[in-house]
Amino acid sequence: MILSLLATNVLLVSSFIVFVFLRVTLIKIECKIPLLSLLIVINLCSFAALMLGYSWLIYALTVVVFTGFLLIHKKRFSIFKAIFLSVFTLLMVSFINYTEQTILSVFFQQIYQNKLLWIASNVLLLLINIWIALKIPNSVFLRLNRVLENSRIFFGCLLLLLILLLLFVFLISPEISPDFMRGFVTVNSSKLELLISVGLFLILIGLVIEAYLEEQRINTQLLNNLTIYTEKIESINEELAMFRHDYKNLLYSLQIAISYEDILEIKRIYEETIAPTKKIIDNEEFELMKLNRLKNMELKALISMKINTAKQAKLKVIVDVPEVFILDTSIDLVVVIRLLAILLDNAIENSAKSELKMFAISIFNKNETQEFVITNSVQAEFDFRVMKKTKFSSKSNPEEHGWGLLYVKEIVDFSDQFDLQTSFNEGSVTQHLIIEKNHNSKKVVNE
Repeated sequence: MILSLLATNVLLVSSFIVFVFLRVTLIKIECKIPLLSLLIVINLCSFAALMLGYSWLIYALTVVVFTGFLLIHKKRFSIFKAIFLSVFTLLMVSFINYTEQTILSVFFQQIYQNKLLWIASNVLLLLINIWIALKIPNSVFLRLNRVLENSRIFFGCLLLLLILLLLFVFLISPEISPDFMRGFVTVNSSKLELLISVGLFLILIGLVIEAYLEEQRINTQLLNNLTIYTEKIESINEELAMFRHDYKNLLYSLQIAISYEDILEIKRIYEETIAPTKKIIDNEEFELMKLNRLKNMELKALISMKINTAKQAKLKVIVDVPEVFILDTSIDLVVVIRLLAILLDNAIENSAKSELKMFAISIFNKNETQEFVITNSVQAEFDFRVMKKTKFSSKSNPEEHGWGLLYVKEIVDFSDQFDLQTSFNEGSVTQHLIIEKNHNSKKVVNE
C-alpha cells in the first residue's frame, strides 16, 4: 500500500514537472513517443532513487535528463541555457509542491491520516497547478527565453539557481548536508525555506528588469528609426512642394508655346523641364510615403529602417500598403517585430547578392487575418532547398547568425496564430506571413 502511494505521488509530481518544463521551454512535441519516453525516464529515475533511499538523486538525474532533452530538441540552445531552464523548472515546481505539502500537513493533518484522501488532495493540487500554468500568457515564457539569450546577469542567476537547488536538496534530505550545515538545516528549516523563496524572487525580479531594459533598448532604437523616417518624409514633402511650384510655371510656358504652335519651343520645354521630372516621379524615396498608412509606430519604424538598409544596398524597393493598417490587439507586437526583422534581413541579404536586386513588402488587412508578403530576388544558382535546413542563413558568418529562420520556424510551429507560406518563382522567393486576428492561442509560442 505504501509503495503504491509512493509511486502515485512520484507519478503526479514528476508529470507536473514535465508539463511545466514543456511550457517554460516552449517545446511542442508532435509525436507522443518522445513525450512518453521523457515521462517514463523521469518516473523511473525518481522511483529508483526513492527505493535506494537517495531522494536527492531525483534532482540530479532530472536536471541531466531535462538538459539532454533540451539539447536534442532545441539545437540552438547553449548548454548553459539548457541547464538554467532545467534547474529553474525543477526548483520552482518542487518548491511549490513542497510548500503546498507543508501547508496541508500544518492545517489539514487529517488528510495524511487517510491515504485515499491524501491522493485525492494531491490530484486536486495537480489540477489546480496545471490550470494556473495554462493561464500564464505565452508571452511570459517567450520573454523569459528571449531575455536569457542576452542577459548580462545570466551566469549570476545560474549560479544562484544552482545554490538554491542545493539548499533545497539539503532541506528535504538533511542527512546529506555537510556537517557544519546539518544542525542549521534541521533546526532552522523555516529560515531556509524563506531564503530559497527570497532567492527565487530575486532571480525573477532580475530577469524582469532585464526584460524591461531590453524592451527600452528596442523602443529607443525604433524611436531613432522613426526620427530618420520623419526627416525623410519632410524632405520628400519639401521636394514635392518645389515640384508643384515649378510645375505651374512649366504648364504656363507650355501653354504659350502651344498657342503659338512653336514645335521647337515645345520640344525644348520637354527636354529641359519635363523629362528631368521623371527622376522625381521615379524616386524610390516616395515608397516611404506609403508607410503613412501604418498606424503602429513600431512597425513603421522597423520597416522604414529596413527600407533604408535596402536602399543603401542599392536595391529596387517596392512597398504596398493599400489601406490603413493597425495591428490587431490580440497579436503580440514584440513577436511580430522580431519575425519581420528576421524575414526582412534575410530578404535584403539574398536580394543584395542577386542580379535583379529587387526587394518588396506588401501589408494587407483582411477580415480574419493580417498579412505581410515579403518578396526578394535571388541568385540564379540559389538552392531553395537550403532554406528548409536547420540553421540556414544568408549571412556571411552563419555560425553566428544562422538561427534567424529557425526562430521563425519555431514560432510558426508552436503557435497556430502564425502561419508562414514560402513560395519560389524563377529568380525570386516570397515569404507570406499570415497572422490570425482575435486569436486566443492555446499553443505555446516559442522563444
